[in-house]
Amino acid sequence: MKMYKVGRRSWIKLWVNEHLRGTTRFLLTIEERAVWVDLLALAGDSRFPGIIASGEEQEEYLGYPLSWICGVLNISLKLLQKCLEIFKEKEQINYTVKQNDGINYYVITITNWNRYQSEYQRLKIYLDKKQSEAQNRDKELTPEEVNENKEIIANEMKKLSISDPSPRKSQDGKVKKGIEERKKELRDKGYRI
Repeated sequence: MKMYKVGRRSWIKLWVNEHLRGTTRFLLTIEERAVWVDLLALAGDSRFPGIIASGEEQEEYLGYPLSWICGVLNISLKLLQKCLEIFKEKEQINYTVKQNDGINYYVITITNWNRYQSEYQRLKIYLDKKQSEAQNRDKELTPEEVNENKEIIANEMKKLSISDPSPRKSQDGKVKKGIEERKKELRDKGYRI
């Protein structure tokens, strides 16, 4: 039951074709479709991918009272209850209810979350890596790293073997990169020039 934690998302995917032409468009009212998209957004904002839950305790998710969800989505309790039943019947969601002090707490799971939202995790890993590389480029270099960078840059500049800083064509007709373009490539790779 327990899924990996990745933190809250800043966006979710909305499958355009399915949203505009799928059965949901024709079987649900505009209010019900709006609630569906809002539930997707809540599941994206959750600390638990695809699960609308307030937290976890002893490897079990803790739910929200429906009144809280209604307040966040700015909808009536009657509409939310109706939508939860419709979405559960259509197997778009599952939910569990636990009672505490006379209040029902709901944990709502979007059933195909990983199938439809997997791109976020792939992009998040890529963006985190790029951010880490950018932070590493900004750190102070040791004297050894400076000398190593100077050697690499000098070797790359020798490969260019041109004195003209602008691109030019070689004998085979291919455009050779100019010094400034090559310097930019090296900077993009993290070398300080």
